[in-house]
Amino acid sequence: MTDKKNKQTSVLTERVRTLYMQSPVSNLAALTFSLIFDMMMWDRVGGTTLSYWTLSLFLVLMVRFWLWRQYRLGAQLRSNSAWMRDYTVLSAAIGLIWGAAFVISADIPDTPILVGLMMLYFGITVAAFFAFSVHLPAFFLYTVPSLLAVTYVLRVIGDPVYDLASFALWFFYLYVGFYIRNTHKRVIESFELRQHNSELIGALREEVTQRDEQVEKRTLQLHQANAALQQSEEQLKSVLSGANLGFWDWHYQTGYQEVNDRWLEILGLNRSDIQNDVTDWSDRIHPEDRERMQQLVDKAIRDHTSYAGDFRMRHKDGHWIWILGSGGVVEYDKNGLPKRLCGTHQEISDRKSLERQLEYQASHDALTGLLNRRRLLERLEAEISRAQRHDEQLVLFMLDLDHFKQINDTLGHKAGDRVLQGFATLLDSQLRKMDVSARYGGEEFVIVLPETRLEQAVGMAERLRALVENSDRLAQGFRLSITVSIGIAAYREHGNTAGELIEAADEALYRAKNLGRNRIEVVSAKN
Repeated sequence: MTDKKNKQTSVLTERVRTLYMQSPVSNLAALTFSLIFDMMMWDRVGGTTLSYWTLSLFLVLMVRFWLWRQYRLGAQLRSNSAWMRDYTVLSAAIGLIWGAAFVISADIPDTPILVGLMMLYFGITVAAFFAFSVHLPAFFLYTVPSLLAVTYVLRVIGDPVYDLASFALWFFYLYVGFYIRNTHKRVIESFELRQHNSELIGALREEVTQRDEQVEKRTLQLHQANAALQQSEEQLKSVLSGANLGFWDWHYQTGYQEVNDRWLEILGLNRSDIQNDVTDWSDRIHPEDRERMQQLVDKAIRDHTSYAGDFRMRHKDGHWIWILGSGGVVEYDKNGLPKRLCGTHQEISDRKSLERQLEYQASHDALTGLLNRRRLLERLEAEISRAQRHDEQLVLFMLDLDHFKQINDTLGHKAGDRVLQGFATLLDSQLRKMDVSARYGGEEFVIVLPETRLEQAVGMAERLRALVENSDRLAQGFRLSITVSIGIAAYREHGNTAGELIEAADEALYRAKNLGRNRIEVVSAKN
């Protein structure tokens, strides 16, 4: 019951965060629509009425902006329900103000104006769809007043054509309502799935931690047993067998080494495959791990302590397996020099594989396999530091698939996902090994080109743009026309930090899209 309640709380938290995250965009959309309305009605509605209406909308939007700011500064200071309630009330107020806008336009029998009002209504409704898909009450409170007001305006005219338009308007709203309900359901399901995945990852990490603790506990028990049971080899073998550990006994001064059956089993060896010498270990250890492990052993001998470390050893069939090795000196000669070292080997290949998997998931985008934004920023900062140290050049691309929303809207998100995956594959096929590619968010991607001059990068961007435009494989079986807009920024010319370069490239990308899309733009050099 507690887990279910915690999951519901997490989903509600994500809904509130998503709702407030889009608040500035929603405010901007409302201001834009109000400007359009003011321009349409300036000469047709009394200036005082229009001014009061505009002022009312602006004041409510400012309150909603203030509420968004308070949430950003202290979301934890209030409950999710309180944040949701206040945002819903303000959205309802804005919806009433929009309804009033259409009512004050009821006495204007101007067909172009009516068409413009209808288009404005559709724009408000569609904008509300994307703004409030995580919270249906806010959507209906925001849009129903406008629906009723527009219906009233059309009915006042009394023309059969407008009566038909009123019917079409309700049909459109019912369709949008049905679609946003399904969208809301999918959004909630995605939040729940994300929470579930997070819980699974947490459980895996906890399991790894528990296994590490078990290994450390068993190793400690083994060392204690070695000190107490040096004269009882059979008892020691029983302990090792129960712990499923490989055991080695190294006669340090002669190099002679004995191992148990489990030690051989881990490496797929038979007794005839070994020399009963310390080289049975040292010759099979990975070259990259050999020096490190030798230093651990030497330090344990020097400091009269035990050691533990993980390393790779070559299996009989040629592949590498991960070993957690531990040991220490168990016997000294009369001069105080080490005589025998004993220790254990435990295979931890599965644990290492899980660690790599978790690390990959934390640094890569799940859909495209490219680096995610967090890992991109780390790599970009590292490349900037390297370029600074070696006085090298570096260029950054910000790419955006044009009209990508239309693909999702017309063919569905599955088709959109295929396009994103195909685009990511295309990027990798065109980049050098040293280049960095990442999914920045949505349909935006970033490419970092170390040791590249700006003129070279521009040529590469143009080839990439043309390749996307003429590539059929991005469509993944659909008939699509896919293009990309690219913004380019260069280190030093346009910025000296990761943030400055991304901002500059984004500015160039924005200009490319405003100039018609399917083009590249280089940001102007900074002053």
